Amino acid sequence: MAVQADKFEKLVDALIAAKKDDAAILEAVTLATLGRLPTDTEKKLASGVGKATDRKAAWVAVARALGGADEKPTPVKVKLIGVPPTPSTPPLPPAKP
Repeated sequence: MAVQADKFEKLVDALIAAKKDDAAILEAVTLATLGRLPTDTEKKLASGVGKATDRKAAWVAVARALGGADEKPTPVKVKLIGVPPTPSTPPLPPAKP
C-alpha cells in the first residue's frame, strides 16, 4: 500500500519539522496507526529510535511496523483432526418407553 506509506512519511516529516521530541512522535504515530496511546513496552522499545543516523527513516519504519503488513492476510484453511463432523440435523430424542 504505497498510499499508507506516504501517509506515514508525511506524518513523520510534519512531526520532525515541528521539532517534536521522540515521546511526542511515538504518541502521534501510535495514535495514527493503532488508535491509542503507546504502552510502556512500546515506549521502551522505541526509546533509541531518535538516536538513529536517519531519524526520519527510523520513525517511518516504526510507523510501518505499528501499522501492520502492507499486504492483506492470506486466508488459512484448517482441518481439524480427531474431531467428529457436526451433524447436519440434530439428533432425535430417545424414544419414550
